[in-house]
Amino acid sequence: MRIAVFGGLLAAAVSTCALAQAVEPPPDAGRPSHRPAVPALVTEFYDTREHALVWVDERRYDALLNALYALRAHGLDPSHYHAETLERLRGNPVARDRLATDAWLSAALHLLRGKVDPLRIEPNWTASARQADLHALLDAALDEGEISATLLGLAPVHPEYLALHAALERLLSRPPSPTAVLPASRAVAKDPPLDDATRLLRLRANLERWRWLPERLGGRHVRVNIAAYRVTRHEQGRILQNHRAIVGRTYRKTPVFSDSIRYIVFNPWWETPRSIAVRDELPLFRRDPSSVQRLGFQVLDTQGRIVDPATIDWHAVPESPFPYRLRQAPGPLNALGRAKVMFPNRHNVYLHDTAAPA
Repeated sequence: MRIAVFGGLLAAAVSTCALAQAVEPPPDAGRPSHRPAVPALVTEFYDTREHALVWVDERRYDALLNALYALRAHGLDPSHYHAETLERLRGNPVARDRLATDAWLSAALHLLRGKVDPLRIEPNWTASARQADLHALLDAALDEGEISATLLGLAPVHPEYLALHAALERLLSRPPSPTAVLPASRAVAKDPPLDDATRLLRLRANLERWRWLPERLGGRHVRVNIAAYRVTRHEQGRILQNHRAIVGRTYRKTPVFSDSIRYIVFNPWWETPRSIAVRDELPLFRRDPSSVQRLGFQVLDTQGRIVDPATIDWHAVPESPFPYRLRQAPGPLNALGRAKVMFPNRHNVYLHDTAAPA
């Protein structure tokens, strides 16, 4: 089974995809982030066509303009793809040609992989970007006249993306309303009504985040919605299980990635990460030395030898370098609960139960 880890925790680790209450785009999100650089794509495209004009057919040119304006419903601004300039250049085939190609390729890249590089928002982002041969697609679109369909067809087809797209279309097509409520997730529905401007920002941010995700999340996969504090198991487009989740704190963000579930460990030991040992356990042990044994912790030295905690003066133990390794034995107080679901990854992130009260 696939697990898509896109930014949340189930007691300590996993994923999210559709961020129902996603943060607004960063201040510079309005500026296109070309990955790879679109000017290079444009140059390569014309090199393969011996620099011939490609937008001489007015119907194809009109279809391009219509497609650019349709980007609004995807949360993208047509002005970032030269829409107004291309309107002014309608009667000048030579001047408009290269700019039109730049517009198509820019929009195609942003629909395919997102306008903003996710690494600028999530430094640990490792989810695989969707791929396509944009030159081949543009060639086919020009030859067959399917300018708009080919371009807009690069948007994600995940049901959640389509729902967000439809919601934004409805918002853009009706008169402004400060309190009207659009269909939303359970998490959003509990919040006070939003004004249109805030709702617009959230829809745009969510659409962008979906464009960052892989083409396929897996017919069977696990997902955590960090905004709704939920973990869900999906199979062939249906949600078969839905549980509450504990999400990470702002300063302990879960890295974003996707991997495959390999095995499950029942009654696991908890190998306490050094950062948690120093930030959380050491202050607790200083306040209450008896908590070491009461909570089932085993203390090991740097050589892996078990140390009797009764011989340790925790007030004298430095935070750096922290001289011990902590591990918690299985049991009712174990931080991982009764099971942990493993999908080995370089982030050492996994999904697990919790001993915390429901």
